[in-house]
Amino acid sequence: MIGYEKAGGFAGIQRSISIDRHGRARAASAAATAAFQLTAAEFGLLRRRLGNVSTWAPSTDGCDVADHFTYTLRYRGHRAVRCHTVPRDWEPAVAQLDQIIDRHLTATRSTAHD
Repeated sequence: MIGYEKAGGFAGIQRSISIDRHGRARAASAAATAAFQLTAAEFGLLRRRLGNVSTWAPSTDGCDVADHFTYTLRYRGHRAVRCHTVPRDWEPAVAQLDQIIDRHLTATRSTAHD
């Protein structure tokens, strides 16, 4: 199971995604939710990127920054929370997860308005 959450900031953003071992995903924000299937290529790339993450120790660094974001990442029994910025080894996976959330929640909102 893969899990990712991003919360906080000035606007109080809350976004999350959970992905099962078959690539079935559910993304959510305050405004929308979407259930979808990742492509095999997309899921494979994400798992490789998550496999490169070695920073699993939690840290409170940056939690004192006003309007910071809190990031929670879960993968293969690991769970870590970071504030304000993510470790360098998280960046490729977090960028892809944010992109997946954006793409599917935008599609859901567009469909709802048509």
